[in-house]
Amino acid sequence: MFESALNNSKNLGAYFSDKETGITINQTQDFNGIFDEYHFGTNSNDTIVGIGTKSGDNKIYALAGNDTIIASSGNNYIEAGSGSDIINLSKTSKNSKNIVYGDSKNNEDVGNDTIIGGDGIDLMYGGKGYDTYHAGDKDIIIDSDHSGEVIFDGIKLNGGVWGENKQAYIDSSNNSISYKLNESTLTLTILKGNKTLTIKNYDINKQSLNISLSKNPGKEVAIVIDTTGSMYDDIEAAKESAKAIAQNIFRSNLNNNEPNNKNSEVYSKISIVTFSDNNIKTLGSYNNYNSFQKGINQVYEQGGGREYHCAAILEGMSNFTKDNGLSKEIYLMTDESGDDNHRMSEVINKAKNFGSSISLRSAFNDKSKFDNSVKINIISINNNHLNLKRLSDETNGLYLQPNSIDELKDALFDISNQGTSKDETIIGNDKNNTINGKGGNDTLKGLKGDDTYLFEGSFENDTIIDNEGKNKIIFKDRSVNDIDFVKVKSDLLLIDYKTKGGPLNYVKVINFFNNDKAYKNKTPNITSIKFKDYTINEETLTFMSNSSSNTYNFLNDTSNNFYINKGKGKFIVGHKNKENLITTNNYDDVVIGGDKNDIIKTNSGNDVIIGNKGDDILISRFGNDTYIFNLGDGNDTIIDNKGKDTIKFNGDIKNLNFTKIADDLVIKYSLKDSVTIKDHFKNRRNNISKIEFNNNSYIKDLHNITKELNQNNIVNNNNLDKNNLSNLNKNLTVNLDNNINSFISQNQINKIIQDLNSYGNDKGLSLNFNSEFKNNDIMQIYNS
Repeated sequence: MFESALNNSKNLGAYFSDKETGITINQTQDFNGIFDEYHFGTNSNDTIVGIGTKSGDNKIYALAGNDTIIASSGNNYIEAGSGSDIINLSKTSKNSKNIVYGDSKNNEDVGNDTIIGGDGIDLMYGGKGYDTYHAGDKDIIIDSDHSGEVIFDGIKLNGGVWGENKQAYIDSSNNSISYKLNESTLTLTILKGNKTLTIKNYDINKQSLNISLSKNPGKEVAIVIDTTGSMYDDIEAAKESAKAIAQNIFRSNLNNNEPNNKNSEVYSKISIVTFSDNNIKTLGSYNNYNSFQKGINQVYEQGGGREYHCAAILEGMSNFTKDNGLSKEIYLMTDESGDDNHRMSEVINKAKNFGSSISLRSAFNDKSKFDNSVKINIISINNNHLNLKRLSDETNGLYLQPNSIDELKDALFDISNQGTSKDETIIGNDKNNTINGKGGNDTLKGLKGDDTYLFEGSFENDTIIDNEGKNKIIFKDRSVNDIDFVKVKSDLLLIDYKTKGGPLNYVKVINFFNNDKAYKNKTPNITSIKFKDYTINEETLTFMSNSSSNTYNFLNDTSNNFYINKGKGKFIVGHKNKENLITTNNYDDVVIGGDKNDIIKTNSGNDVIIGNKGDDILISRFGNDTYIFNLGDGNDTIIDNKGKDTIKFNGDIKNLNFTKIADDLVIKYSLKDSVTIKDHFKNRRNNISKIEFNNNSYIKDLHNITKELNQNNIVNNNNLDKNNLSNLNKNLTVNLDNNINSFISQNQINKIIQDLNSYGNDKGLSLNFNSEFKNNDIMQIYNS
């Protein structure tokens, strides 16, 4: 740098003498009599004050060291050199044109420089290192490594969120500042009234100079930490908890969930406030995780013994900006009940009335109303301070008293990972997360664990991507009759067709339907959907996900009768509290009754019929149908004309009791539950072919089990005498267990059961089957 300055000088003399190098130079004069003034520093820490030239330029080369350079009138060319330098142009004139390099011109030097612009047009090159620019109107900033910060017209630039009406990004802290980005030239123009600042080489993905721009507004949070002496053992736990909050709030894009990834889709800001006695202060505000880490590491125990919680919360709210589109939350961490609780009403009133309720349609790209109120979350450390619970209860926040740091981190993850009224992506972890996207068109990814997705109010259009665990959906304020179920390729669309005052709300579950026939009856990615009046369980959803139906009907209060005679297969759920009459078509249908006495009629097709509670009549004509029963379903009747049909019993069913009544077969599976198969003994086409249990065991060929008995098999294998058959109790239990050493064959037991049926109704003979078996070919008969 110094050599370059010498080469550019026309005359050398005694004007300047460098004591370290022994080199001297004169001032230079061109042919018009214009003088340039050269000012050189040393390799030590110098203070260089420019001697204002009236006609030429000040050329200042500070060399190494942590230098302070104060330029004056005229045009200034400054190379500050290595070291952390302060370059002050505030004394330059309005007509000055200044060029400043925080390092050398070739950017080989590194230093954390501060460049203070003047009233003229300043061109600022920060170079490498964390540089701070104090810029004014018409200044231009070029920073080579994107590291540093900018103060424009006295206001620190943090960035902001896209405003649709202005077609610019609106600053999150000052609505009078906006940002316009030319992504092709990497030029960012900042506007404040009639003043402009230009930043070249701006990278939105790297958040150059800590200016974060986002299409999606996120949260504005203040973490308020008690640093009094009693927190001595808990400060580190509080700091770790704060980091957990920040990791979730500074969430990353869809492809990367690392908290320090700067490809952020959501703009958020976190302030850190500490309090001890009257020492209540904001350490800083941060819009990315890396800068937040630096701030939280400055938190330490400060002694003292009085906790002014309310004053500290008000300090936290002082860092918020009204009506900037960011949802607002306070996190108070303390181990004491507080010494200024008389101010609680003041805090609650301010939190509930912070800013106004604005329509984001005018300011941002969202279509919903945004609530500017502040939620106060309380983290009570080691003690249960229920008086503080008032703050959380009255501001819709949460009160936490964790038993361990891990429990606290899990709770904080779910709290801080909740959505807002804007479009955003919410990503869980490997725990059992509870995710509520709230408003906006959100993408919800639970990752591992058994996750719960909550929907209430105007949740708008959300997408669930979750292929791991047993996950459930809860519609807190919706009836099952409010939602339409629609299959779109492999996705399930849950449409709230009763949405009022705007477009339809819906939830899309990606890859809900199983299109891989190799995995028949595969458990779906959603195993429970709960409404305020009904719950669809895992079994029903498994049938849904494996069915070929394209439409799904849940009968409502005004219509509990359903008839369809055309179209593709249907998935129909009857009204829970009314008697349903459901008739379907010739396709593969899934029909689920309610809790009353239903009549369900299906036609041809391989249908799945679940009567549920009540004494139901289940009628099917053709096809290979499946009838499903659970404990508590009541006394149901099957009328089936043809096909290879299956009865499936769910739950902990110990015994099956078979009874012949006229031509009907009655299967009793609990004291209060039974299934009657009409005309089972009259015509083989009315038979049920198979009985299944939920442990994958089964009884095959129910028809042959009910034929005549061979007398010899009883005598030889069970020491039973033909003449004593009439004296048997009503129950005969058949246990199937692969651990039994002496047994008879399946064919033999079939014949025994066949002959028992010849005794008919007059003797009230019945058979009990125990379903706790693993090998259907190994059976033992004993008298019960």
